[in-house]
Amino acid sequence: MDNDKKMTAQESLALIAETMNNNRRDILRDSARHFVIWGACIVVFALAVYLLWSGTGNPAWNWLWFGITPVGYLGVWLTKDNVPSLPKSELGRMMGMVWIVYGVFCLCLCLVGIFIMPMRLTQLVVLMLGMAESMSGAVLRSWPVAIGGLMLGVGGVVLTMLLAGDAQVLLLAFGGALLLATGIVVKLQYK
Repeated sequence: MDNDKKMTAQESLALIAETMNNNRRDILRDSARHFVIWGACIVVFALAVYLLWSGTGNPAWNWLWFGITPVGYLGVWLTKDNVPSLPKSELGRMMGMVWIVYGVFCLCLCLVGIFIMPMRLTQLVVLMLGMAESMSGAVLRSWPVAIGGLMLGVGGVVLTMLLAGDAQVLLLAFGGALLLATGIVVKLQYK
């Protein structure tokens, strides 16, 4: 280095804070893309399951939900070329783990609900989706994400108590729409 100037402790802390804020903004921008893709997938799958279930009276159409993961990951993969690659960071790793844990819990609870003990799966999935979104907002310090998740989790649980059968699937469509809207708000906020 040609520059012999040494940074003061305050300048060093300011540089670290600026780097962390830039990293958080970059992750938020990329998270918005994920929220939009997964929110759209949830809406499409929920409406398909609802229309087929209510049209035929057969709840077996719920098996379509197992297709959401490959379709969602395909959507993320197809849109990754439009986004610059982010360096790996602890914040990015934490965000990824929040959503991996959500996915594993949903899969396990759905399998238990299908094969071992019937349960109110819609209520649990809506609650966990809201919690995962709120945790993402807390980690990223983003109010729109945190509040959207809170509205979805709490409101969804209350509404599942009022709706029965195939109508509950519409709550998942609402949850997907809320996730999608959150992604759009974050995308506009962090252009």
